[in-house]
Amino acid sequence: MLNTIDTVIAFAVIMTVLSLLITIVVQMASAALSLRGKNLANALALTFQTIDPKLQKEAHSLAAQILRDPIFSDSVWRAKNRQLKGNAATQAQAKVERAEKNLRLAEKQLAAVDQTDIAAITQWTAARDRASNALEIAKQELGRAKQTGNVEDLQVKPNRSGPWGVFSSLRDASALGSAIRPGEIYRIVYEFADLTKTEAAVRDVCPEVVDAAKRLLASLAKPDQPAEESRSKLRLIAHLANIFPAQQQKAIVDSLANLGATVERATTLSYDRFQRWFGSAQDRAEQWFQTHVRIVTIICSICAAFVLQLDTAEIFRQLRDQPKLAEALVKAAPGVVQKGGELGEPLQTPTSDAHEQDRKKAFAELQQNLEEVGFDIVPRPFFGRWHKDPTPTWARAIYLPRPLALVIAHLVGLLATAGLLALGAPFWFNLLKNLTSLRPAVATLIEKRPTSAPALPPAPATPPAPS
Repeated sequence: MLNTIDTVIAFAVIMTVLSLLITIVVQMASAALSLRGKNLANALALTFQTIDPKLQKEAHSLAAQILRDPIFSDSVWRAKNRQLKGNAATQAQAKVERAEKNLRLAEKQLAAVDQTDIAAITQWTAARDRASNALEIAKQELGRAKQTGNVEDLQVKPNRSGPWGVFSSLRDASALGSAIRPGEIYRIVYEFADLTKTEAAVRDVCPEVVDAAKRLLASLAKPDQPAEESRSKLRLIAHLANIFPAQQQKAIVDSLANLGATVERATTLSYDRFQRWFGSAQDRAEQWFQTHVRIVTIICSICAAFVLQLDTAEIFRQLRDQPKLAEALVKAAPGVVQKGGELGEPLQTPTSDAHEQDRKKAFAELQQNLEEVGFDIVPRPFFGRWHKDPTPTWARAIYLPRPLALVIAHLVGLLATAGLLALGAPFWFNLLKNLTSLRPAVATLIEKRPTSAPALPPAPATPPAPS
């Protein structure tokens, strides 16, 4: 019994180390393909399209523009500054357009102010004067800048206008951020919508992004269907409440079921609606990412099983026929559990470079420990794990090449190894931890078990039969 548990523990140690290797490779593939950023961009574009169905190509361009912003981008190739494009004349033209926009806003607000509100009139008159002065200064700056160069007609490289695929635009996808908050999205969308044409060009923002941001905010400002229904209910409640005396109105309102939820839906503002939609989209993005990671894990598990020539049946046979190897692996099990417990966690959240370095270092140490006890993860020579195996008779009969024949002979075991590795590092770490905890209890029970049955008392003597 104890030998069987030792064999299983030794096998779990090997699979744990191999699973850590698969985890490292999957993390590298996920980062190289920018899977998290692509899924987040697709989910964000889907959110925009849900809010405003008329946003099709513009939704993906807006999502890409937001996620490649320097403050959100994860790419080392993306400049971590907001350096403006164009020459001095172009940047001065952007200031003139901004000053003109501020002046129009101040004049509009001043015209809408109640003429009896002296404080408001004074406030917006001062704002108009400041905007007018800023416009004059900007025009003077533009005049000086034009003496050295004309205003450039900047061409901004368009963003991707379609959904991101697994292998699409790897260089552009590397600039996408992998995490963002709804408040950050809402704020930057407002910033895009407030840009003028020249301001967008000098900030490297596509023109369609500005239009898409304006349309998105306009759609968010419109009450959705639940809000309209709630407002209709509130109007009906107010109408019915007016029929009753004042002292009974509060009791009637308090007796209405779900009144709080109705009021909340009726008073929901634009940001609340956007936060609700983005929360759903973010959950979908995480599910899509986990699905892609699962597919990459299965592919990496199959490749590892075939490249490293790992046959489950052969590994079990080796552990069973070499008790010293199994015993050495059992002794190494506690160290594997202690070293790799936190390093085998699933890829649900972005991992730092330091964490990835810890994973690689832990795998190198665990691989060295396995080689010291007599099990090579990488066969030596490479692709030579079965070099001592005889060529199958059936392969010689049909003149099948020896390497291919050996792979076919071990095919079932290779596929079994790939399936076991696809379970993931957390599964094998937990299994190994449980087995190492179970082994002392089994060993104690075996020691307490009697080695032989107690002797039976002698049978009573039978009297001789009468003659």
